[in-house]
Amino acid sequence: MLSSNFLLPSTGGKKILRNVFLDPLHFVLAAGPLALYLLLLGGINLAARPLVTTGARDFLSLAIGVAGCAIAGPMELFFPESFAGTPWLAWLMLLSLYGMLALMIVLLSRPRLIVYNLTTSQLRPTLAKVVSKLDPEARWAGDSAFLPNLGVQFLVEPFNVLKNVQLVASSPAANVDGWRLLEKELVQALQPERTTPNPFGFVLTTFASLLAAAVVYSLLTHPDRISHSLETMLFPDNPPQVEPVKPTPPTEPVDSPPVDKPENESSKSNDPVKESSDNPADEPASEPDPPSSEPPADNP
Repeated sequence: MLSSNFLLPSTGGKKILRNVFLDPLHFVLAAGPLALYLLLLGGINLAARPLVTTGARDFLSLAIGVAGCAIAGPMELFFPESFAGTPWLAWLMLLSLYGMLALMIVLLSRPRLIVYNLTTSQLRPTLAKVVSKLDPEARWAGDSAFLPNLGVQFLVEPFNVLKNVQLVASSPAANVDGWRLLEKELVQALQPERTTPNPFGFVLTTFASLLAAAVVYSLLTHPDRISHSLETMLFPDNPPQVEPVKPTPPTEPVDSPPVDKPENESSKSNDPVKESSDNPADEPASEPDPPSSEPPADNP
């Protein structure tokens, strides 16, 4: 089932996508979570202190931010038609599938630690102290570090646009407890650190504010359309029912009843002699009698 508010029929039986901004519900679903995620990311970049988080939390927050776009886009486009009578059940299954897919990506990805609002040069001295504290036998090779006692080996990867540094595991076989201990010690070591805000955070905050304002405007100006579209999306009153096409039986030719002719017409057609005698106009004129050759007798 595809929402009639989102798709329009076109020539040739095909369907074309309509602009989502014309439908307030789909715009709110797509832009609302994304605006919150960008506001959160912009606020982190504008903070005056570093923030340490894991790769799993960072990816899950991103998955929640783009969940509305997934609902208004691929989920709506490929909605199963077999659930036309109970669409709320299909939406529950699709959202569960989306959540399980995000969790699977987190579980299959390598462990990571992300430090916001610090460059590599600012983080390196503190990170070296933490590594040597956790494992005296730790070794450095360029931007890579190996802690044999903890079973942790990571690579330092900077991301200058968002002003953060990522510590990515070098191998998938990593000790989870060792990474948790590294995160805990790194958070405690970076608490007294102060830094300058990232200018890119102003761009993120401004764009997120405009997007959030557009969402609020849609909610205030089209509350009836949004509520009606949401009810139709989850609990349709009249779900479409497809009736089977019944074959039409072949029609038999109907014999026309015989036309009874009048008796006079049938008798005329069967007796041509009588028909000619009944019509005096068609009879030939009788010839006059020839004159007699005998003289008339004298009267006495």
